[in-house]
Amino acid sequence: MQIESPLSHLIRVLRKVRQTAEDARSPLSSSEAATRSTLIDPILTALGWDIANPNMVSLERTYSKARVDYALRDHVGADRVIVEAKKLGEELHHESKGFNIGFYAFQTKTKSIFLTDGACWNHFTEHDPERPEPTRKLNLSTDSLVECASYLIEHLDAARFWTDASVEVQLAERLEQVEKEFEELRRQLDDRAISVSAQPVQAGRAINGAAIKGLGETRDMPDPMDQRAASLTNSFRFEPLTKVLPGHVKPRALRTTSGELIPIRAWKHIIVEVAKYLAERNSLPALPLKDRAGRKIYLLTKEGPPPGRSFDMLPVGDETIYVDTNYSAKETIANAVHLLSQSQEGNVKAWEIGFPIDDAGESGVT
Repeated sequence: MQIESPLSHLIRVLRKVRQTAEDARSPLSSSEAATRSTLIDPILTALGWDIANPNMVSLERTYSKARVDYALRDHVGADRVIVEAKKLGEELHHESKGFNIGFYAFQTKTKSIFLTDGACWNHFTEHDPERPEPTRKLNLSTDSLVECASYLIEHLDAARFWTDASVEVQLAERLEQVEKEFEELRRQLDDRAISVSAQPVQAGRAINGAAIKGLGETRDMPDPMDQRAASLTNSFRFEPLTKVLPGHVKPRALRTTSGELIPIRAWKHIIVEVAKYLAERNSLPALPLKDRAGRKIYLLTKEGPPPGRSFDMLPVGDETIYVDTNYSAKETIANAVHLLSQSQEGNVKAWEIGFPIDDAGESGVT
């Protein structure tokens, strides 16, 4: 059996991209979106980047005054490489339309920036205003594909930034275990509520956390379900959703107005879980719902996924609601509050975010 090396695999992908660029130059030269999906995405995928995983690749990443097409992240969530896309054949210059290398470097605080139209890749690493030219230019049409592949692997291979895969696996397993505990607790609480409501209350018997010792005499006993719920609750530090300031610690739970704990893995899941919670209670606002900024971007819509933005799909009956998740942590919180305020949910201020008590990092309230 022949095993293909990472270098030979990337060369094969680059050769296919080069041929596609030649064969479809006309349609690709008029569409950046087509250039990205047809030429750029396959190369990034071959280099180990999972385009669909926002923990690895943040699409349309927004900074304070700049928005980039791809922000490639390392295993701790830090942006390490920026890739800015242009349609095939468009000028790749340090001051191209909508792109200024000095401005991007300052806004993103990233040293490695690629400007590409899929066929040509300009790599900027030295952001000296007096010397704004790229450190290296790669042209798949004229340069050696072996040299192009070698350079891209050296500077753009995902393995350089995701070196400790075991850490990611351990975290995923830990989160999965926590979610299972939440689901089991929720199921047992539901079963217990049904069982208690179905029984008649007898004289001398305590239903909630008491055992019968003798006729008319009871002795208080700790309820194991209450103990477990308290244990899970005590493992989190809760802050009001309306006042939390995102920090380095990722949220791990969402507490609703009813006290229900919902496990979450990342900031973006807050919007998704709030939408799911409202949908289950028929409390969603009228759709489509624009985001908090009031732009031409819908936070929730049934019309289809937002083009060029990350999203989650929420099945509601026979319909699918598309939830836009392409926001920073701060924007995510603001839009979750916006969604709740626009819904039939009453006390928005009662919602809280839970952070692991034993995790290092900072988050605060306003």
